[in-house]
Amino acid sequence: MKTVSTEKAADSAIRKGLKQISEKPGGIILYYINDVSIDKAIKNIAYRTLRRSTFNLVIMIIKNENLYDIIRYNKK
Repeated sequence: MKTVSTEKAADSAIRKGLKQISEKPGGIILYYINDVSIDKAIKNIAYRTLRRSTFNLVIMIIKNENLYDIIRYNKK
């Protein structure tokens, strides 16, 4: 689980999370604590994930203690 407060922090959290789970694929939970534009964050998540991930991945987005979205990326 990565707590993020800005779009830039989310990008960094995804980068670090991808490194952490590269040997044992799983998922990343992004927990937003501020009013961040989720639409922009999702675009950044997609860009970073599609560029760096070489394995199947699930990203869960939580905002204001509520589940906002679950994104699945499948690499073939």
